[in-house]
Amino acid sequence: MNETAKRILSSVIIVPIFLFCFYFSGWYYIQLYLFCLAAIIIGIKEFYSFSDRGDDGKPFSKLGLFYGFLIYTVFYLQFLQTQVHNPLPESAKTILMQLFNHNNDIILPIIMVMFIHIYVIQILTRQLDGAIFS
Repeated sequence: MNETAKRILSSVIIVPIFLFCFYFSGWYYIQLYLFCLAAIIIGIKEFYSFSDRGDDGKPFSKLGLFYGFLIYTVFYLQFLQTQVHNPLPESAKTILMQLFNHNNDIILPIIMVMFIHIYVIQILTRQLDGAIFS
């Protein structure tokens, strides 16, 4: 089967699943969350398989998967807080209100911690000759 046929077949299967997940709002869009999370994980793994250069440079795939999951989950929780036609229980609302106060944005600190974390891991695990450790 050639590439075009594979792409057409996958779109014929995936588009109806996505439309069902998008329009069916039961269980607080959990099916859309899981569908998109699976797409994110597959996309990150495929990107890292392309960017793996063997001994010259191997990507930090576990960190990438973790931060991809974390950022997407934070956006999902912020989305749950704003929806009106499928309200959350009061206990969940109070927890989300404490986590995601409208005065502070949590995504920017997560991205900053991600960059610092990956930078430190890069320096500590991939030492270059003539660099900081020589």
